[in-house]
Amino acid sequence: MFYAKQSNAKKNNDATSDDRQRYETWYRNYRWHVPEHYNVARDVCDKHDPHKLAMILTGASLADRFVYWGEIQTLANRFANAIAAQGVRPGDRVAVLMSASVEAAAAIIGVLKLGAIGVPMATLWSDDSLTYRLLNAQVALLIVDDANATRALDGTRLTLRYEATAINAFASTFDTADTSPDDPALIYFTSGSTGKPKGVVAPHRGLIGHNEFEVCQDLREGERSYWMGDWAWGVYKVLGPWRYGAVNLVHVSSKRYDPDGLLAALSRHAVTNVFLNPSGLRLMMKNRARCRLPVPPGVSDLLQRERAPGPGRG
Repeated sequence: MFYAKQSNAKKNNDATSDDRQRYETWYRNYRWHVPEHYNVARDVCDKHDPHKLAMILTGASLADRFVYWGEIQTLANRFANAIAAQGVRPGDRVAVLMSASVEAAAAIIGVLKLGAIGVPMATLWSDDSLTYRLLNAQVALLIVDDANATRALDGTRLTLRYEATAINAFASTFDTADTSPDDPALIYFTSGSTGKPKGVVAPHRGLIGHNEFEVCQDLREGERSYWMGDWAWGVYKVLGPWRYGAVNLVHVSSKRYDPDGLLAALSRHAVTNVFLNPSGLRLMMKNRARCRLPVPPGVSDLLQRERAPGPGRG
């Protein structure tokens, strides 16, 4: 995968000097601090100023939507109350089968606020694949949006269908659970390339260990960030940047991958911090001249790193 960030330094040697100084500081002083109580939802959502920008939702079929923390915090609290009303308790598994959206992010955060265990599901998986994972994870509740509500999924479980009016009927406040850092937070599934997909349990402290957002991506508060890939493969690509106060750009498309639309969105919103796989980057650049789109600052730096092997490639 390729990581890239636009440098704020005026000259390359200034950037190199700054990077070297930061590395030396981290090398000497960096420590992971794991508190006695830690809940991912509090660290990525609750702590933020409700008036600050959290997400930009964009896509070919919808107008750009700027989402502020107050909206996400309120919706996450409503989801937590709605999930609790279904009889879900801390430690229960709750799957989220929703297209990437404000509501999907709020649903996952709501699960974590309750102290339940989130199980992100990919909408591109077949019904059989979803059923296997739901049964294997022993899911107590499945949260779906309209697009996935009628899928033929076997297994006995409660289902909560997102509907704005119904969710808005629940209270807008919720006291986030004081979970232990070792309490399970999320269950991911492997791809199944060597057999059946296997569930992998990630504790709340797992997010603390994902320090690539700081030491590799150098994310800063208010910086605009884009991370490629389905949230089912790692919802930390959304939650991680939020821990540092970055603004997530979420690009929605009916296609598996829309390089033209994504490049346009990255350019339009001047995204400076980008995570893409090599194939995605090359498709984007192949079509750039035809679409006559400028290269956004984050992608421009990424291209330079691709041409010069070394740090920043993986």
